Amino acid sequence: VNIKEGQVKVENHYHESNLPEENIIDEKKQLIKEINNELSKEKLSNILIKAIRLARLSKSKKDIFWLENEAYGFERNKKETHSRNTDHRVVNAEIQIATANESGYTTLKYKLALGIPIYEIEDIITNYNIPPHYELILRAPVTEGFKKAHRETFGVDPPKGNIPYIIRISELKKIINELKLKISDFVNSISKSS
Repeated sequence: VNIKEGQVKVENHYHESNLPEENIIDEKKQLIKEINNELSKEKLSNILIKAIRLARLSKSKKDIFWLENEAYGFERNKKETHSRNTDHRVVNAEIQIATANESGYTTLKYKLALGIPIYEIEDIITNYNIPPHYELILRAPVTEGFKKAHRETFGVDPPKGNIPYIIRISELKKIINELKLKISDFVNSISKSS
């Protein structure tokens, strides 16, 4: 899977609802019920679409922005702030660098923030049917954190371009599970305020 900046081009829109207030309340209740029922069964990318609609009906711009980023990818809006913590998107990764030591390489352990759309993460987990303890190689741009670690370890800048990060499938499943909890919390907070 290659992660490229600007890979997903989706505009962040805030839509006012023109429905009468009673219809908005009914639709919010229906969405809350559907999301709660589907969290354990449906693909998270499908649930996110309903959660975005719920945030729009609730007129919560920060939650719309957060949920759209989860659905479509965080890379597209790097300067914006989020209403939710995005630590669930940080995974443990390794990078193997060729060296002149006995093994022929050095492994750097690294924390990598995955900002790719949630449907891409789901596709990796479901379409390839890879066991959780297996590893996956994701090619991604060099980050400032990796540049710093590379300089500290080797005394030189890393190569330019995309580099291969080794990530366990279980790390991707952790993103899905933690996001489900965050969506559940979001839905519960909307339910209490309605």
